[in-house]
Amino acid sequence: MLVGHTVRNRNGGVFDNIGDLSTGDVVEIAGSDSALSYRVKSVDVLSKDQVARNAEKIFAQSGDGRLVIITCDDWDGASWRSNIVTVATPA
Repeated sequence: MLVGHTVRNRNGGVFDNIGDLSTGDVVEIAGSDSALSYRVKSVDVLSKDQVARNAEKIFAQSGDGRLVIITCDDWDGASWRSNIVTVATPA
């Protein structure tokens, strides 16, 4: 699981473009010696309450390997009101 920040209103957050991903896109996680590729299965914008209600599923450590990318969304001028939750499986 990767959790990062967005600062779309100021540009420069590592996850500023996560909301632009679509089902089928490939995400590559590069390290110093290798890279892993994942294919996007879902991109959902969830309210904070929806994230809380689905936390067990979102943060599950069992089952097939997957990549879950979470970042903030829906800035109202004072706080982030929702999250973009992207799930991808090994490509």
